[in-house]
Amino acid sequence: MTSSGPDYASYPPTELYDVFFETATMLGGRLNALQDAAEMAHDLDQVQASQAERRRIRDDRDAVGADDRDAQIAAIERWRSRYAELGARTAGQVDD
Repeated sequence: MTSSGPDYASYPPTELYDVFFETATMLGGRLNALQDAAEMAHDLDQVQASQAERRRIRDDRDAVGADDRDAQIAAIERWRSRYAELGARTAGQVDD
């Protein structure tokens, strides 16, 4: 682990892909919690924004090849950042 987080470049291919896929799943779950809160608040704009972002994450994940380590690492870092960013907005709504 580096000071900023795991050294994904050293992960075996299968493990890296698992982390890549699970990171997308975790972010999708956090967005789903945000969407649920928006539905409770009748905030249609936020509901639609959450749905659209989840679709983009799915599409981005599906576009990355199982052997494309650089793209997987870039996506993991981007998604982890977004996950943390949403953490404050979903505090109390998502079990971490």
